[in-house]
Amino acid sequence: MVQMQEFTDHPPRIKFSQTGKTWKQLRDIILKRHEPIKHMFFCGMGNNLQYRDSIIAEQVMLHFAKNDIPVLPVHDSFIITAGLFIDLLEVMEKEFNKHIGVPIDIRSAEKSVHVRIRDTEDLVGYIINEIEEFSDWTARNPL
Repeated sequence: MVQMQEFTDHPPRIKFSQTGKTWKQLRDIILKRHEPIKHMFFCGMGNNLQYRDSIIAEQVMLHFAKNDIPVLPVHDSFIITAGLFIDLLEVMEKEFNKHIGVPIDIRSAEKSVHVRIRDTEDLVGYIINEIEEFSDWTARNPL
């Protein structure tokens, strides 16, 4: 709906059967739930918004890279050492406000997930070494 250029009753080429809803029902639920920003749907802004999001994420990663602190992006989230969680939130809030011009509330506990692994194991090493199914992503998904 963010990528679409105009309002439509015709569904995109996506299977909706697993939702138990028709395209129109699902579309209307989304519009109702996101009433304050419903004007942002069906105007083709998706790529622009994704680009702006990528700039913010890049700035967050660069902030920590300049201090030799590993931070891994995962979709719209980051993995960082637990002791730096508050620092991550502060950098994310600062960059979002700088690029979008409004504050963002990302501090509520339900919006964050703390992952614990064995104390002797390094999380970054675990992700890099143990999750080999993702290691050849570009080979499986040529551009």
